[in-house]
Amino acid sequence: MTAPLHPGLAVTVVDDGGRTRARLSSGPDGLRIEAGGDSCVVTAVDQAREPLRTLGELGELRVLATAQLWPVERYDGLLLLAVAAHWPELLLPDGTRLHVVLGYALPVALHPDWLGWAERNLAALIEADQLGTVAAADLVAVEPEPSLRRKHKRLLRMHAETVVVEDGDVDEFLSHWQSFSAERYRDESAARSSALRDLLQMSGSRIRRFSNSGKVICRSAVCTDPDGRALFDIMASWDSEAARLRPGIYAAVHNLIDAGERGLYYSLCYGNYPYKDIVVGTSPRLTLPDLISR
Repeated sequence: MTAPLHPGLAVTVVDDGGRTRARLSSGPDGLRIEAGGDSCVVTAVDQAREPLRTLGELGELRVLATAQLWPVERYDGLLLLAVAAHWPELLLPDGTRLHVVLGYALPVALHPDWLGWAERNLAALIEADQLGTVAAADLVAVEPEPSLRRKHKRLLRMHAETVVVEDGDVDEFLSHWQSFSAERYRDESAARSSALRDLLQMSGSRIRRFSNSGKVICRSAVCTDPDGRALFDIMASWDSEAARLRPGIYAAVHNLIDAGERGLYYSLCYGNYPYKDIVVGTSPRLTLPDLISR
C-alpha cells in the first residue's frame, strides 16, 4: 500500500478581536503564507520575514495551533522557525502556551543564532526528534536568590571535598551519556546522539565533571546564550553507585549557585519534576519573555 501523504502543519495568526489575519501552512514545495488576500510560498526563514513583519503593523497578534507541533518534513520545521522568529509563543485552543525548542532544552526564540543554526540543520533535527513544541509551563527558569548557599548547606557540606573540572570535551561526555541513557531510558539512537553532539557544540557547551574521592560521580553540560542572559543546564549523567551523595542534585545546585554569582539567570530547561523544585527552591520563576527582555 502507498503511505498516506503527510498533510503538513498549519497555524493561524489572529488579532485581539479573534479575527484571522494570516494562515501559515507547510507543504511539499515550501511554507505558504496567506494574509490580506495575498499568498506566497517561501523556502527560507529570511523570505518569510517581510510578509510576517507587515503583520506586526496590525497590532498585537497571537499564533494559534490546534495541537502540539512536531515536524515530519523540512517545511514543517521551517514553519516552526518562521513563527519563532516573530512570536516567542504559540497558543492551543485550551490556552496552553507553546515554545519552539531545540533538544527539549533551548528555546529557539531566545536568539537568532540558535534559530539560524536550526534552519541549517533542519533535516538532522527532524530525523532525531530534536525540534518541536513544548508547553511553556514546562520551562524551568529562575533568577537565583542570594540565600542559596544557606538553603543547600547540608548538601554543600556533604560535597566539601567534591572537585569540579570544566572543559569542552563534548565527545567524552556523550560517550558516557550514551551508556547512561541506554541503561536508564533504553532509548539512544545514533541520529539523536549525533544531533545532540551538534547542538552541544553549536551552543558552546562546557562539560563539568564532579569528582569525589578520586572518582567522577557526575557530568553535566551547560551553556550560556550568545547574549549572556542565562546559564542553561542542558543535560547530566551520574554514577548510580554514588547515589547516596545525590550527585545529579548537587551538580544542578552547583550550576545554579554559579549562575547567580555570575549575575546570570538559570534554566534547568524543560520538564517539571520534583527534583527541579528541590534545586531551585523559592528562587523567582521566569518566563521566556522574561529571558528575552533581559
